[in-house]
Amino acid sequence: MRALVTGAAGFIGSNLVPELLELGHSVLVLDNFSNSSPENLPSSPDVTIRQGDVCVYEDVLAAVKQADVVFHMAAQVGNVLSMERPQTDLITNVVGTINLLQACHEQNLKQIVYSSSSAIFGETQYIPVDEAHPKEPMSPYGLSKYAAERYCLILGAEYGLRIACLRYFNVYGALQHFNPY
Repeated sequence: MRALVTGAAGFIGSNLVPELLELGHSVLVLDNFSNSSPENLPSSPDVTIRQGDVCVYEDVLAAVKQADVVFHMAAQVGNVLSMERPQTDLITNVVGTINLLQACHEQNLKQIVYSSSSAIFGETQYIPVDEAHPKEPMSPYGLSKYAAERYCLILGAEYGLRIACLRYFNVYGALQHFNPY
């Protein structure tokens, strides 16, 4: 199987790519390297790197044409940064996701794993946080991830896509770089 990983050179994506290779899959990377580095990716004949942007429909369509499944991780990340540049979160996280959904529909690609965030919940009202927890994002980042989730579910149902939305909580590990986020 050929997996497309958007934002693959970022922290979480660069940990996913070696796991996909270990499972015997080939990987197509779509990344604009705006906050990541190609050096984060393993050197392998089973990894193809395509520099491109999820905000550019033609880039997304060209990548989707070569894939069997998509792991959508490309995003503008961070609550603080989103307060400074809310338009970037909207364009990258929402429009980029819509581009991906439309390209998958156009190419009849049916499997997508969307990387969301616990930021969609806002302040925790109880623990453990479950599906019934109120979604009250408190930043443009949280709002953009929640909006993109909803687009995944609404357009996914309309287009007949199988979509899993994963909400990450405080991820840490190998290849992580220190930053204020």
